[in-house]
Amino acid sequence: VIPAGADMGHPANLWEAFLRWDTGWFISVVERGYFYEPGRGSNIPFMPMFPILVWIFSLGRLINPKLVGVLISNVALFYGCVSIWRLTMRRWKSADTADLSVILVLISPVSFFCSVFYSEGLFLCAAAACLDEAERQRWAVAGLWGMAAALTRNAGFLLVLPLLIYFLIPWQRPRRWRQIIWLGLPVLGSVLFTLYLWYALGDPQLYTKAQVFWHRQLAPPWFAFQS
Repeated sequence: VIPAGADMGHPANLWEAFLRWDTGWFISVVERGYFYEPGRGSNIPFMPMFPILVWIFSLGRLINPKLVGVLISNVALFYGCVSIWRLTMRRWKSADTADLSVILVLISPVSFFCSVFYSEGLFLCAAAACLDEAERQRWAVAGLWGMAAALTRNAGFLLVLPLLIYFLIPWQRPRRWRQIIWLGLPVLGSVLFTLYLWYALGDPQLYTKAQVFWHRQLAPPWFAFQS
C-alpha cells in the first residue's frame, strides 16, 4: 500500500516538486497515524516529530498540511543555518568563515531536500541547534533539541556522543554534574517512540520489522561504498 504522493514520476509543476516521493508517507502519518501490515507497506520508519508539527500547525488539517509542511521545513532550514553560523563564528571568530559555512550548506545539491515536505530540514535544525546550545553550556535546551532530532530521524539519538564530549571537555571547566542527566534526552526520544509503538500497535520491535519493506538493515559504514 503506497500512499498518494509517494510516487516517483515527474512533477507536473514547480509546487509538485516539493511534494514528491516520501511526502505521501509523511502525509499518511498526519492523516491516519501509524500502521503496520506485515509483508506490505508501513509508514513506521517515518519518525513522528515532523508529522506532529504539521498536524499541530495545520490545526488538525484545517489548513493545507502540505503547505504547512513545506513552510516548517524552510523555517527549520533557516534556523538551522543560524545555528551553523553561530557555531562557526564562535569557533573561528570570522564572519566570512561563518557566512561561507552557511553558503556551502545551501548550495549543496542535496540541500533541496531541506526545503521540501521532508524531515531533513527539521533534522538539520535540531542537530545544529543541539550542538550550538551545548557550546553555550545550556544543557537542558541542548538535550531537548537532541531529543527533537531523535524523534525526527532515527540517527538523532547519536547526538548523545557529541553532547558528552562538550560536557566533559575541557577538563578544567567547572560543571554541575547533575546536569549530565539532560544529555540522555536524545536516547530518551528514541525510547519514547519505541514505547509508543508498543502501546499503540502492541510490538516494541515494529520499527525494526517495518524496515524490511524498505530493504534496510544494519551495516558497517563502509557498506555504502561497496559496489
